[in-house]
Amino acid sequence: MLAVLAALVLAPLLYLPGFLLALAWLGSAQPPDRLERHFERVLAGALLNGWLALTLAELGVFSAALHLAVLALVCAACALVAWRRGAFYHVRQPQNNQGRFEVLLFGAVLLGFVLLVARPFEVVLGARDAGVYANTGFAIARSGGILQHDALVQQIAADESSTDPVVSAAAAQARTNLLGSQPASRYLATRLRFAGFLINDGDLASGTVTPQFFHLYPAWIALLSSLLGLRGGLLATSLCGILGVWGVGMLGRRLAGRWVGLLGMLFLALNGAQVWFSRYSTSEACAQFLSFAALYGFAAMQPADADDPQARARQSFAGLLAGVAAGQLALTRIDFFPIVVPLLAYIGYMALFRRWSRPTSALALGLGAMLLQAVAHILAISRAYFFDLIYARLQDQSALA
Repeated sequence: MLAVLAALVLAPLLYLPGFLLALAWLGSAQPPDRLERHFERVLAGALLNGWLALTLAELGVFSAALHLAVLALVCAACALVAWRRGAFYHVRQPQNNQGRFEVLLFGAVLLGFVLLVARPFEVVLGARDAGVYANTGFAIARSGGILQHDALVQQIAADESSTDPVVSAAAAQARTNLLGSQPASRYLATRLRFAGFLINDGDLASGTVTPQFFHLYPAWIALLSSLLGLRGGLLATSLCGILGVWGVGMLGRRLAGRWVGLLGMLFLALNGAQVWFSRYSTSEACAQFLSFAALYGFAAMQPADADDPQARARQSFAGLLAGVAAGQLALTRIDFFPIVVPLLAYIGYMALFRRWSRPTSALALGLGAMLLQAVAHILAISRAYFFDLIYARLQDQSALA
């Protein structure tokens, strides 16, 4: 029943904003391919919802009501722009509809995968990565922000500075017993409230606890938790896994034809590792979804008909999707470089050799905006996780070297 309720809630939540955004951007230049139309609309809606949930959480004001209110305003603005461009007259007039049989085949594969991941793993123990992600998302849904206030930590710090030696000694003992310690010479987070929940140097007195990792994926958990309850929040992983499988199919279809895309989807949907990571509450499924969304958008933005203004508009929209998806990867995981760096090199190449175009501008705009937010997120929220991990890896001469 939870999966059915989630489908009824998430289908309009993802599709409607993307539908209106595509109408506002493209006007009458809607993709003639039915599958690509629907995929790009769902993709745009997912990117918008994820970004909005994260941004509200970064500001400390996240709630389901505020999220839906801002989303409604965005939809209203897009609808107004689309209406003024006359885009609604072209909704039912695609230039070249694909056959319904192909849509049904893709839908059948996705439905089969939905049945495999409709019940996520209920692993929420704190010290494991899955538990840190899940508890961070639940905490955002409860408090509205990523940074958490812990009254016990604040009280320990206050009692340590007490003039009563008995109180201060007891507080010092409590700090030693309850809070983990890390050397300040190597770590910005000198205390641990629990494994995965960091207390930066100087934050003990305020009781501020920062969950580790980047926080786009926990923002998805927070959004679904607010809409569907705690167990529903864990479906964020399943949703990302479904979008990742669909993205693989659409990328294969664009590069090598419908049967390559369909079989790629099918084999991936039946892969044990794919099913596992689409149910386990870690960020791999979210990273997969964003990676293949970026690759699909990059493939779709390549020049097909430079003399057709409608084709250029579609390529620009695809470039925007590619840039935003790749940039959001930098808000999801610390190992975002394999996707982001090649796209930055591509943008630099296009600028250096004066091959700049509207799709390249859209790609650069989307990627640049998300990377700026990622830098701000690292400096303001995830600095201890980012710099401590990078420094530790360089010191240990491990994977990065």
